[in-house]
Amino acid sequence: MKIYPPRGFSLVEVLTVIALLSITLMVSTFSIQYLEKKRVQSEINRFKRIVGMVVDRSIILRRPMTIEVYHHSYQIKELWRSSWKLMQDEGLAPYSFKYSLRASINEYPIYFNSSGLAEPHSFTMSAGKMKYKYLISINEFGNVEISDK
Repeated sequence: MKIYPPRGFSLVEVLTVIALLSITLMVSTFSIQYLEKKRVQSEINRFKRIVGMVVDRSIILRRPMTIEVYHHSYQIKELWRSSWKLMQDEGLAPYSFKYSLRASINEYPIYFNSSGLAEPHSFTMSAGKMKYKYLISINEFGNVEISDK
């Protein structure tokens, strides 16, 4: 005896829905990973721009400056009348890293003299449970190079 109207879904309909859901999930997973990597790279590039601003400011004002990099943040100080003054300007104010970005060092000062020159520095920054690792290298002229590890 047949039941009309038929109740439930056929096997083909169920398999079609499962296939569509799996394809959608796969595409969204790759999109999320791509966006996470882009966010981390933008944060790294922000740090690169900050180093450039500090070098330019130390040259223009002829004052030594330092970037103190901590595990979760950094702050910028300027030598003003024989004491170190914490910068509170909009772009140079203390900053905490976003997107779980972490520096490999606990406290690391990068000193720039009044000519904008510094000792070469190198440290790593990682994010996403060590999923993304970047080597940050700063040469004596304050130029920053970033490379994936």
